[in-house]
Amino acid sequence: MYTRSLLAVVLLGVAGCTQAGLTSLDGEVGIYLDSGSTQCQDDGLSLEEMRQLLIDVEIPFSDASCGTDGNIYTAMCGSPDGSIGMFQIAPEHLQQARALGFEALAKVPSASRVDCAQR
Repeated sequence: MYTRSLLAVVLLGVAGCTQAGLTSLDGEVGIYLDSGSTQCQDDGLSLEEMRQLLIDVEIPFSDASCGTDGNIYTAMCGSPDGSIGMFQIAPEHLQQARALGFEALAKVPSASRVDCAQR
């Protein structure tokens, strides 16, 4: 019984890591970029603009989606809204992506995907 419980806890922990985009089954790593958008404003980078940053420096990606960093922000116009762009890339491109301002998705464990239309 103890072994089964321990196994269940370990598997749930691993499943949580893949949701946050640490590493996918095909060995890719999740990255994100803060959009820089703020509440009550139509500002910040769009997902398409973030995609273009990667395309311009020839970093291939297999997935792109809108997301939120999962942090809590004060409801006030001009304050950050937590919008991020989320991508999957090969690990060998991580340093190059970091040079553009992207970070490993593992740094925001509460991140989740959202419909881009909700931004």
